[in-house]
Amino acid sequence: MRLQLAISTATASLWLAGLSGCLLPTYNLSVSIDKSVSTQLRTVVDIIGVNQDDRKYLSSRTYEDYWSDAGAAPTSIHRMVLERRPDGRSRPARLSKNDSIWREWGRIDALIIVARYPVAGARNENGKLLSDPRCLSLPIAPKQWRGKTLRVVLMETGVVCTTPPRDR
Repeated sequence: MRLQLAISTATASLWLAGLSGCLLPTYNLSVSIDKSVSTQLRTVVDIIGVNQDDRKYLSSRTYEDYWSDAGAAPTSIHRMVLERRPDGRSRPARLSKNDSIWREWGRIDALIIVARYPVAGARNENGKLLSDPRCLSLPIAPKQWRGKTLRVVLMETGVVCTTPPRDR
């Protein structure tokens, strides 16, 4: 009987350990506009949690196609609107690591950030969405990033992440 109990306990522990290994991290996300960007007073930014299949679908689209039919994204979109104050400054838009959108996305391996704002020389070689400087793909994996907040900035040259990755 003790042997059965020990085996059952060990099996349950391994099963729970396997479950915790399957859970992907969530992050706080902060998106802001750099002061050097001359843009309208409102800028729309979409955050899309994707897996490999979703990424394949998005890679077949152009930047213009995406904004003409953003509702056709393969998964739920979290839309942010950044407001620029009259003095030219803006508050960052934030997505909490506790937001329900993370549960909607489920198992993802990246966040795709698509910003709608003018960038000098925004044309890309193949015209595809994921090659556009106004689009950024951030890998989501355990221990990928330093800290629990990903900081993204809309720059004159495109969308960049200022959070450094963890040393591997």
